[in-house]
Amino acid sequence: MWSCLIRSLLITVLGVVAMSHANKDISVYKRMFYDAEFTWDDPVFSSVSWMGCSTLCRNTRCFAWSWSPEDQLCSVHSTFSPTSITYPANPSSHTYILLVGEEHDHLVFPVVEQTWDEASDLCQSAGAVLAYRNDKDWMKELKELMGVPGFFLGLRRLTIDDPWYDQLGNLVSNSSIFFSVTEPSDGPYEMCSGLWTTVNDLRCDTGRDLAALCQFRN
Repeated sequence: MWSCLIRSLLITVLGVVAMSHANKDISVYKRMFYDAEFTWDDPVFSSVSWMGCSTLCRNTRCFAWSWSPEDQLCSVHSTFSPTSITYPANPSSHTYILLVGEEHDHLVFPVVEQTWDEASDLCQSAGAVLAYRNDKDWMKELKELMGVPGFFLGLRRLTIDDPWYDQLGNLVSNSSIFFSVTEPSDGPYEMCSGLWTTVNDLRCDTGRDLAALCQFRN
């Protein structure tokens, strides 16, 4: 397992040559500096330049890449996750994550079995929140583009009788959410949400194989 300590906060956005899918450009990356550590189980190493590393990531449809100026070593990653394990800092290593969406303000963490609460923590570890966008077509296109079965979404309510709010504090009316005809099922403790073909309510503490769709605050 290859690891890189990421310090401080998210500060830099890098735009590179486009990778197109259905005319969508997702080749924009944000440099990470955060008081947490990202680890990867499947690094692919190459000796290339900084721009060559970003191009390699784009061509392999990776989720993240790191580059060391000192030894010109690049690693690209198809999976990654924050961890609490502490390693010595490596300030010379530049690590970038893939951004998506027209405003390049969303991040998709790859699919792992996790709960809604864990997915929310994952987004927060990157300085973001679980996202919800009231645009069914956009959600479906992004799901297909990223090759994931679905997303945990940022909609949450306190009780069955309470309204839904997104993680930016906005009230979202039930009628505006693209639930399936049988949703929300309003089952006991189903206070959180996820997207497959349509939006479902779900328990916040039950593990599911979904990606985490995150949004950076403006």
